[in-house]
Amino acid sequence: GAGVLLLLTSSSLLATLPRSLLSWGLSLGPLFFLVIALGAMALGGNFLEYRRQWAALIIPVLEAVAALSIGLSLAALFGGRRPGGRQKMMAESPPPPGEERS
Repeated sequence: GAGVLLLLTSSSLLATLPRSLLSWGLSLGPLFFLVIALGAMALGGNFLEYRRQWAALIIPVLEAVAALSIGLSLAALFGGRRPGGRQKMMAESPPPPGEERS
Protein backbone atom coordinates (compact mmCIF):
# COMPACT_ATOMS: atom_id res chain seq x y z
CA GLY A 1 0.00 0.00 0.00
CA ALA A 2 2.80 2.43 0.83
CA GLY A 3 4.48 1.74 -2.51
CA VAL A 4 1.28 2.45 -4.42
CA LEU A 5 0.82 5.69 -2.44
CA LEU A 6 4.36 6.70 -3.35
CA LEU A 7 3.56 6.09 -7.01
CA LEU A 8 0.32 8.07 -6.78
CA THR A 9 2.16 11.05 -5.29
CA SER A 10 4.71 10.99 -8.13
CA SER A 11 7.51 10.20 -5.70
CA SER A 12 10.72 9.06 -7.36
CA LEU A 13 11.73 6.90 -4.39
CA LEU A 14 10.68 3.60 -5.99
CA ALA A 15 12.22 4.58 -9.32
CA THR A 16 15.59 5.09 -7.62
CA LEU A 17 15.72 1.54 -6.25
CA PRO A 18 18.63 -0.35 -7.78
CA ARG A 19 17.60 -3.10 -10.17
CA SER A 20 19.27 -5.81 -8.12
CA LEU A 21 17.56 -4.68 -4.91
CA LEU A 22 14.14 -4.73 -6.58
CA SER A 23 14.79 -8.17 -8.07
CA TRP A 24 15.91 -9.59 -4.73
CA GLY A 25 13.00 -7.96 -2.93
CA LEU A 26 10.51 -9.50 -5.34
CA SER A 27 12.00 -12.99 -5.05
CA LEU A 28 12.82 -12.89 -1.33
CA GLY A 29 9.34 -13.96 -0.18
CA PRO A 30 9.03 -17.12 -2.30
CA LEU A 31 12.68 -18.06 -1.70
CA PHE A 32 12.40 -17.64 2.06
CA PHE A 33 9.15 -19.62 2.09
CA LEU A 34 10.81 -22.45 0.14
CA VAL A 35 13.91 -22.48 2.37
CA ILE A 36 11.76 -22.70 5.51
CA ALA A 37 9.57 -25.45 3.99
CA LEU A 38 12.55 -27.52 2.83
CA GLY A 39 14.33 -26.89 6.14
CA ALA A 40 11.37 -28.43 7.95
CA MET A 41 11.74 -31.53 5.78
CA ALA A 42 15.48 -31.66 6.38
CA LEU A 43 14.84 -31.71 10.14
CA GLY A 44 12.64 -34.79 9.80
CA GLY A 45 9.22 -33.19 9.46
CA ASN A 46 6.86 -32.82 6.54
CA PHE A 47 6.75 -29.99 4.01
CA LEU A 48 5.78 -26.82 5.96
CA GLU A 49 5.48 -28.75 9.23
CA TYR A 50 7.20 -26.58 11.81
CA ARG A 51 8.36 -27.85 15.17
CA ARG A 52 6.13 -26.50 17.91
CA GLN A 53 8.93 -24.67 19.74
CA TRP A 54 9.98 -22.81 16.56
CA ALA A 55 6.55 -22.12 15.03
CA ALA A 56 5.93 -18.99 17.15
CA LEU A 57 9.09 -17.43 15.68
CA ILE A 58 9.05 -18.84 12.15
CA ILE A 59 5.48 -17.97 11.17
CA PRO A 60 5.57 -14.20 11.96
CA VAL A 61 8.98 -13.82 10.29
CA LEU A 62 7.75 -15.75 7.27
CA GLU A 63 4.64 -13.56 7.05
CA ALA A 64 6.69 -10.35 7.35
CA VAL A 65 9.08 -11.37 4.56
CA ALA A 66 6.16 -12.45 2.37
CA ALA A 67 4.34 -9.15 3.02
CA LEU A 68 7.41 -7.16 1.95
CA SER A 69 7.77 -9.20 -1.22
CA ILE A 70 4.06 -8.96 -2.04
CA GLY A 71 4.10 -5.20 -1.41
CA LEU A 72 7.03 -4.70 -3.77
CA SER A 73 5.29 -6.86 -6.37
CA LEU A 74 2.07 -4.84 -6.15
CA ALA A 75 3.93 -1.52 -6.33
CA ALA A 76 5.94 -2.72 -9.35
CA LEU A 77 2.80 -3.97 -11.08
CA PHE A 78 0.88 -0.79 -10.32
CA GLY A 79 3.77 1.29 -11.63
CA GLY A 80 4.06 -0.87 -14.74
CA ARG A 81 7.74 -1.58 -14.20
CA ARG A 82 9.92 -4.60 -14.49
CA PRO A 83 13.26 -4.73 -12.66
CA GLY A 84 15.59 -2.75 -14.89
CA GLY A 85 12.94 -2.47 -17.56
CA ARG A 86 12.38 1.29 -17.65
CA GLN A 87 15.53 2.29 -19.49
CA LYS A 88 15.30 -0.68 -21.82
CA MET A 89 11.64 -0.03 -22.62
CA MET A 90 12.35 3.68 -23.20
CA ALA A 91 15.19 2.85 -25.58
CA GLU A 92 13.15 0.31 -27.57
CA SER A 93 9.83 2.13 -27.79
CA PRO A 94 9.28 4.62 -30.58
CA PRO A 95 8.81 8.26 -29.55
CA PRO A 96 5.25 9.59 -29.46
CA PRO A 97 4.04 11.20 -32.71
CA GLY A 98 5.40 14.72 -33.11
CA GLU A 99 8.26 14.22 -30.63
CA GLU A 100 11.87 13.31 -31.25
CA ARG A 101 14.28 11.63 -28.89
CA SER A 102 17.59 13.26 -28.21
